[in-house]
Amino acid sequence: MKKILLILPTMLVMSCDSYLDEEPIDFLSEGQFYQTEDDAIAVVNAAYEPFATSAYYGQQFFAQVEMKAEYCLGRGSHQPPGVYELDSRNIDRIAGIWRSAYLSINRANAAIARVPAIEISEDVKARTIAEAHFVRALNYFNLVRLWGPVPLQKEEIDAIVDFSFPRAPVAEIYELILEDLLVAEDGLKLKSEQTAPTELFRATVGAAQLLLADIYLTLERYNEAQQKAQEVIGSGEYFLEPVLLDVYDVNRQTTSEDVFSIKFSRIDGQGSSLPVYTHNVNAGYSSSGFRTILGNTESFLSTWDAEDFRRNLNLYNTPEDSVFLTASEPILYKKYIDSEAQGNHGNDFPVYRYPYALYVFAEAEIRGTGTLSAQGLEYINMIRRRAYGRDISTPDPTVDFAAGLTSEEYLDIIFDERGKEFLLECKRWFDMLRYDRVEELLIASGFNYAPRVLLWPIPQEEIDNNEALTQADQNPGW
Repeated sequence: MKKILLILPTMLVMSCDSYLDEEPIDFLSEGQFYQTEDDAIAVVNAAYEPFATSAYYGQQFFAQVEMKAEYCLGRGSHQPPGVYELDSRNIDRIAGIWRSAYLSINRANAAIARVPAIEISEDVKARTIAEAHFVRALNYFNLVRLWGPVPLQKEEIDAIVDFSFPRAPVAEIYELILEDLLVAEDGLKLKSEQTAPTELFRATVGAAQLLLADIYLTLERYNEAQQKAQEVIGSGEYFLEPVLLDVYDVNRQTTSEDVFSIKFSRIDGQGSSLPVYTHNVNAGYSSSGFRTILGNTESFLSTWDAEDFRRNLNLYNTPEDSVFLTASEPILYKKYIDSEAQGNHGNDFPVYRYPYALYVFAEAEIRGTGTLSAQGLEYINMIRRRAYGRDISTPDPTVDFAAGLTSEEYLDIIFDERGKEFLLECKRWFDMLRYDRVEELLIASGFNYAPRVLLWPIPQEEIDNNEALTQADQNPGW
């Protein structure tokens, strides 16, 4: 009989100032917990915590998803996924992402099940339950896009159990995700209501709305995608930062375009690996540097306009930088910099920034109506102007995209611009899928294409321990 032991999620709360102000909770019985407002907050904080671990957004999710994009190559032990040939070590790393996502889901399930019975203020209760629904939705959105049908766990598992969850149809997974986000949208706070720095990691109304917009776009529900994107745009909560470099300033706790990000700090065990995975240690941009992720010369990186500030932000490009570029490493990434860190980098990972809403609006409008309105074109051009150092609100024919192009031309523009705007933010691969351009771009970028690259392998430990799965449930080609 296959069985699995899952520790009660709330007992795994880590003492991390980015996520918790409470004392760590260890080995409390169920009867001692779920009693107070602090308990309710602690259980939902525990659901967020796996996002910030090295197995998830702190390192491997970032690395493995980015290396699925055609513009990235891997170095060292990460070389195989960069050429779409996973070895056992990287399959284990991908399995770590799966485990982290389900750990977060289980903790969210605990909050959803337990918090309603705690006698606390209705405001705190509604917010914590809404956050748990958001966390569960984001995890399942990641899982379903990367693995396809996955086990759908909707209830807390807190003991040794007969573990039997079949792979649910993709449509059923999206149904739960959308249900979760409608609850989240109704109960979350506005970003402007997050008055304490220690609250900035929490999901907000805008985060739920933009995640909904992204999902509606993925599901080809274009009118709803456009509507949700416009709600974010029209909320008055978010704006484009006039100076592009300010968006990634490691010393800023948030920015006007930060809709939802994974927060990191320079405290031991709570830092990010983003700079470590991109930099040459001798360049001085991080405390160490493995150059794990390299740029592919057979991509748009080699023809990127030097006048575009995003190129200067993202790539080693100055004369000082050039000494670190070699024939075997001709393109290095520069986006995430933390030269003051001592092994623990404070770079937050931007899951959703305000420009994402602008692009979703425009793309959904084109796909839904066959045309791009003047407003949609303005949204695209606002981001474009900032990229070229122009005033965001002032039309500039020297950089603006023109009116009157075909819908296909505008879709190509959005695809190209999103690639530059969200480089190293885990968006490109999902754009390639949505545009059905995976095979085309992989071949054009010097790779062999095989259908199995579309989905990751289901972890073997899941097949071994889940009574509802057999080897026949493995994704094709793995």
